[in-house]
Amino acid sequence: MSILLIFPLHETILTGNLNGQDGASTFHSSTLGSTGLSGEGFVARDICIQDTAGRKKGQAVALRVSSDRAVFYLCRIDANHDTLYAYKYQQFYRECQITGTVDFICGDATAVFQNCQIEGVDRLKDRAMQEQLFVK
Repeated sequence: MSILLIFPLHETILTGNLNGQDGASTFHSSTLGSTGLSGEGFVARDICIQDTAGRKKGQAVALRVSSDRAVFYLCRIDANHDTLYAYKYQQFYRECQITGTVDFICGDATAVFQNCQIEGVDRLKDRAMQEQLFVK
């Protein structure tokens, strides 16, 4: 069964702040996917997913994907450490914006990124600069 989420980009923002420092493992700290984004053929379009825990909180995943043949189109994914955890199976990202600091794309999935903007941010910069990443 497939699930399709379509929202106007930057109007719908999923946020969370689970993180390693507060006791959540990398696997369980994600804003979206911590309880199992695992249905085959998951599709998301025009959605922003953020983990707002901040750089001092360590690992904090915005999106963990365990869905085979998952597709993300025109999505924005923001966090600091481990932004996108492409956990397993096959995944496709098209025209997405992905921003983070350390290991911000990780996992064992076979993933294709087509026409995506992938940006690493200096984690030592002032916190005010880091907050500019997140849509208000």
